[in-house]
Amino acid sequence: MKTKNTFFLAIFLGFFVITNQAQTESKQPNPNKFNHFSMGFQLCEYQKDFGIGIHFTSPYIIKRMAFRLRANLQFVEPTWAPYGQVTLSFVNRYPVIKDKLYVYSEGGGGIIIANRGVSPDAVYGSGFGLFGVEFHPISPLGFYFEMGGIGTAARTATGYSYSNGFILHSGMRFYF
Repeated sequence: MKTKNTFFLAIFLGFFVITNQAQTESKQPNPNKFNHFSMGFQLCEYQKDFGIGIHFTSPYIIKRMAFRLRANLQFVEPTWAPYGQVTLSFVNRYPVIKDKLYVYSEGGGGIIIANRGVSPDAVYGSGFGLFGVEFHPISPLGFYFEMGGIGTAARTATGYSYSNGFILHSGMRFYF
């Protein structure tokens, strides 16, 4: 019960900080080119499962908040059987060095489209959270590294848990 109260308190405080920051920055002009729509690709590892994927990010609202849609093709580690993963998340970023280096957090949920050859169920739900660093060596390009955690109930027919635990992403983004 105490964990549940702490969770809701953390959500409330996070919402308060975000809305307060949005009100203070809404009066400033926003000429930054990195606040536009972006798309990119990533190499990723979910628990022990290697994967590749693409993602699309909405334009940033008030320079800090956006939505990101990811689609990954992952491979179950012991059998290398492919499965799909689609996530929708909320991104909140902060500039460390203006137009060159950003840190951000991302959290959301998604679905896993399981491979019926190795898994008894067709679809599993998931929730995840991560922290990332993005570096911009030239104007429309960004390289990033992310790490975090994911929780799912995805299991193979033999009981092996997959796409559950520590996650890593590394890739690049193009801003339009």
